Amino acid sequence: YGDYINVLSSVLRSLDWTYISVVYSSRLYLNENVKSSVSSMRKSGVCLSDEIVLNTDIGGIETATETIINATAKSGSVVFLTTNDDTDKIFKHLIAKQFKFDNVNFVFFPWNYLYNPPKGSIVIRPQPLSNPSLKHELETISVKSNGYYRGHINESYNNWWVKYHELRHKCHV
Repeated sequence: YGDYINVLSSVLRSLDWTYISVVYSSRLYLNENVKSSVSSMRKSGVCLSDEIVLNTDIGGIETATETIINATAKSGSVVFLTTNDDTDKIFKHLIAKQFKFDNVNFVFFPWNYLYNPPKGSIVIRPQPLSNPSLKHELETISVKSNGYYRGHINESYNNWWVKYHELRHKCHV
């Protein structure tokens, strides 16, 4: 998990999402590697507004869901360090509560992402590009001419994500 959390830290900082909430499955919260990586993430400048540990009984899921709803008002970005089952349970509860997903960004990993995640979500997973010319194009293309991206181009900045975020949420990253 540590490598994924380190990549997460880099992605969050590049998007300037440095005030987040984290939801843990109880077994991942107890994992020393996860604790160490989250501590490193804090040291790198990512602040955690809430750390929500999910208890898997019905009352625990209900409590966690309410806490997530309240946390989104403060942070706007929620990272799920949860199992796939726990992620599924939480989102079923959020949907049942008619939660509005419009102004919240969710971050998932290969082991817990939803089949159809809410718009504006990020899934951090290894995915090699099969076409080297596509990789070169993505690394060098600038959307500055369209007025969406303002800044230098580097490998840690995803221009397409910036464009999507600005169009979807009507704000600048």
